Amino acid sequence: MSFEFYNGKDNEIVDELGTFFFAGMKTVQMTTANTLMFLAQNPDLKERLLNEIMPVMTEVKDNILENLTYSKVQDFDFLIRCFNESLRIEPPVPVSSNQCFSEDVTINGFTFRAGDAFWVCMGAI
Repeated sequence: MSFEFYNGKDNEIVDELGTFFFAGMKTVQMTTANTLMFLAQNPDLKERLLNEIMPVMTEVKDNILENLTYSKVQDFDFLIRCFNESLRIEPPVPVSSNQCFSEDVTINGFTFRAGDAFWVCMGAI
């Protein structure tokens, strides 16, 4: 796609940006809620996560906005893994959009012809 496609179509650009913004926001909301639910169902994992984050949160509690930096959050390895596992268990988009093979392909003995449509079931990955 070229930039000429949107030339003079500011409203379409704004619509596209809005779509990405709201889709991303909903993904974060759903995944955060699912992560909290899974942690509530698994107290041992919740305890492990609290053991990882509480020392840092105690250190920055007087001014979280300034003291909780990106680099400190990146050290929350278990939190990141919990969030990613939540995405794996309950993907916000369960099936990919329609795709087509651009050439003939054989996968595990199954032959797909150029133009054949396929979808990816995220829950099966």
